[in-house]
Amino acid sequence: TVGRAETWRDDYQTRLAAHREAMRQITGRRGWGFAVHRTDRPASELLLALHARMGSGEAGHMVAPSPSGDGRQETIPA
Repeated sequence: TVGRAETWRDDYQTRLAAHREAMRQITGRRGWGFAVHRTDRPASELLLALHARMGSGEAGHMVAPSPSGDGRQETIPA
């Protein structure tokens, strides 16, 4: 047997935190954002957060990180 699930909690949380941090670093190097969505929360919360992060530039455009990864932003036709 594998034992009780309660004994795995700390190890799981440590590994999950390390995985999330690795994802933050990977996405950050590319100029992307990172968000965590919990499935016990409405999807609308995540969608609103994503919409707010995308921002808006000129009408009909959105603002996104430059593909060069230099931290600049560029306006992209929607």
